[in-house]
Amino acid sequence: MNQKGISSILIILIIVGVLVGGGLVWYYQKTLQIISKPAPQVTPVDETANWKTYRNDEYGFEVKYPTAWEISSDKSGVTISPNTPTTMSLKERQNLSELWPSFSIGFTDNKNNLSLNDFFKKEILPNLRLDIDHKVQQVKIGNNDAIVFVELGMIESKEYIMAQNSKFVEIFFANEEVIPNTPVVPIFNQILSTFKFIK
Repeated sequence: MNQKGISSILIILIIVGVLVGGGLVWYYQKTLQIISKPAPQVTPVDETANWKTYRNDEYGFEVKYPTAWEISSDKSGVTISPNTPTTMSLKERQNLSELWPSFSIGFTDNKNNLSLNDFFKKEILPNLRLDIDHKVQQVKIGNNDAIVFVELGMIESKEYIMAQNSKFVEIFFANEEVIPNTPVVPIFNQILSTFKFIK
C-alpha cells in the first residue's frame, strides 16, 4: 500500500475517532445535566388542613376530624363519627348507630398508680373475648408510648391506650363495613395522627 492510501485511512480513522470522542463527550455532559438537575420540590399536602378541631381542656387534648363527621361527648368521653344520613328514619338511625364506624376517646382514672403495661395486663387483658384472635403491640402516638390491640373478628376494632398524668386515655375504633366504598380506616388513621395532648 502506498503512502497516500495509508494517509487516507489514517485521516478517516482520526475523523471517526474525533466524531466518536465528541459524541461520548456530548452524551456524558447530557447525562450529567440530567443527573445534576435538582429534583422538583414536593410540598406535602395536609389532608386534614380543612378539618374541624375538637379541643378538650378538661382532659387536655385536641384532635382534628372531617367536617362531614360529628362529635358527641359526655362524662365518659368523646365519640367522632360520620353523620348519619338524614334520609333515614329515626328507627333506622338507632339500629345503625350500633354498627356505624366511630372513633371514641375515653378516660379512666389511674387510681392504683399503675404503669401502662400493668394497666393493660390487669384491667384490659382479663376482659378480652377469648373467642376472637387479638394482636397486641407497643407503638408511639406522637411522642407518647401506647399499647394497641386489635380484635380480628367480623368487625375489626382497634384500641390504643396511653398514660397521661393520673389517667389512662383509651382511643377506640370499630369499623363495620356498613358504608360501602368509604375509606373509613384511612380516615381513622388521619384522625389518630392529629391527636395530641395540650397539657
